[in-house]
Amino acid sequence: MDSYTSYRSSQKVCTELRARCVAEGVVATHAEAIRRFPLNVSAPVINHHIDTMQGLLGRRAASREETVTPGRALYWAARQGHEQIVGRLLAAGADANQEHALYWAARNGHEQIVGRLLAAGADANQEQALYWAAREGHEQIVDRLLAARADANQEHALYWAAREGHEQIVDRLLAAGADANQEHALYWAAREGHEQIVERLLVAGATGTDGMSTPRMRQLQAAVSAARSIRRKQLSLSEFNRPSVLDALPSEIVTDRIFPFV
Repeated sequence: MDSYTSYRSSQKVCTELRARCVAEGVVATHAEAIRRFPLNVSAPVINHHIDTMQGLLGRRAASREETVTPGRALYWAARQGHEQIVGRLLAAGADANQEHALYWAARNGHEQIVGRLLAAGADANQEQALYWAAREGHEQIVDRLLAARADANQEHALYWAAREGHEQIVDRLLAAGADANQEHALYWAAREGHEQIVERLLVAGATGTDGMSTPRMRQLQAAVSAARSIRRKQLSLSEFNRPSVLDALPSEIVTDRIFPFV
């Protein structure tokens, strides 16, 4: 094989290894692989690139072998919704608190798996499980987590339930002791037009103004106005003129002098 053919062959190997490095996460992007391992260089440099990438890929493979543990298996089974496999792994002694298992089961809506993990001793406050269940609207999972003593004020749970319009979850969180003024939940419920959630938050003592800057106050005023505009479009004139929860918002939030409704 002449030197030119050998050089072209090395370039081809280098190209294939760059693609593998990207596919296996050794390098983040194809552009980065091209920058780190260019082809328009001398043969010795090309060969050095090949050696470097082979070493990186070998270390990645060894790292994967080290992380294939019962806990990792539990993580994937819980994340993908394989309930019977989760049961077998737990029965074989897998730690219910390992490798984000509860987090992914809650986030992806795998209620029975959440139940199995909690029964096996998983911490209900683990890694924002309640937050994701509330955000994604998984009511039964929220119930299970709260029954297992998850903190109702955990990591934006009420805020996202209110913002996404999950009325029943808002009720459950408030009943479990969530702070109705958490992270301007009232503001977002009003902004998104979730009138029933606005009502629930007001009844629970939300003001929406605690610690709120003047610009944020005006955003809340605008959001409430938008919520009432949505209500006007959805209802007949006679229904719209009936008393509304939006009329019960505190005077410091809504006054004709500050921000008249339209």
